[in-house]
Amino acid sequence: MENKSVNLSVLMDEFNAWDKYVVGIIQENKQLEQELGLAHKANDLTKEREQYLLKELKSARELVTSLQNTLNKHCDLEASEEKTILTRNLDEKNSQVLHLEKQLVDAEKEHQSDIMKLRMEKLQHQKAESEHEIANLKRTINQLQSKLDSQRHEFSVTNQGSGLSLNKRKRQ
Repeated sequence: MENKSVNLSVLMDEFNAWDKYVVGIIQENKQLEQELGLAHKANDLTKEREQYLLKELKSARELVTSLQNTLNKHCDLEASEEKTILTRNLDEKNSQVLHLEKQLVDAEKEHQSDIMKLRMEKLQHQKAESEHEIANLKRTINQLQSKLDSQRHEFSVTNQGSGLSLNKRKRQ
């Protein structure tokens, strides 16, 4: 049998070294478990924060969508109102144009009527002048005829004594 002897002091030193090593690992393990617990808590908080932010994001997106829809409806309403106003203004302007065109036609008719009246007045004036001139000419003709008759009469009276009549002289 072999004699195995164990050195107790070396064994004790090794045991103490192992014990220190195990205690260090246990402490390190506890510290790591604490850090892991804190990391889990931080992770849980982060997940909660993420869920909260996702809800906020969803609410914000819904709000943006709602605001966009409201804005689109408002813009559509404004565009419709503006179109209605522009259509009304266009109709009013067209009505004014028609009214002005009618006034222009009426003014043109009145102008033509005035021109015709002026022409008629001018013609009447010319007719009156012509009639006056004709009357003057007739008067002159009558005066000349009277003079001629009077000269014929004088001539005939003076020539009767000489035996020649006006008729004979004309033939010659």
